[in-house]
Amino acid sequence: MRIWQPNWSRDDILTLGDMYGLRENYSAEDTIYSWNKDKLIYETLHDMGGNDTIDLSNYDWDMKIDLNPGAVSEVGINQNRMAWNGDPLEDETDKTGDVFILSWSTVIENYIGSDGSDDVTLNTSVVNTINTGAVSYTHLTLPTNREV
Repeated sequence: MRIWQPNWSRDDILTLGDMYGLRENYSAEDTIYSWNKDKLIYETLHDMGGNDTIDLSNYDWDMKIDLNPGAVSEVGINQNRMAWNGDPLEDETDKTGDVFILSWSTVIENYIGSDGSDDVTLNTSVVNTINTGAVSYTHLTLPTNREV
């Protein structure tokens, strides 16, 4: 199965912004990004305004989430959801979950975790609000310039 990104990629947005400028109020409303397990995710989020949330509470998978601009996050570690070369995944070490990428200008303020184990890297430029689901484990990586 092949999966295509439904919108511009992270570096496409960077290049277009360099050439033409970015609208500072792009997607200025508060947005909740949430997906369904039945939908494969390979998507770049570009959101420059509002108080935005990634909500993965409807999953029971393990997650590796990075809330920094430009970061790549994996929804469902080892779920065998994607094959980067278009072929079925055969090697156990090649398994990957769904992926979302933040554009270099996107700031996500809030994260609502899954019912699995979440590994979350907090944003270095804003204070994040983190809500964990009925998780077995949550690991937060704090930016070096942040106090707890």
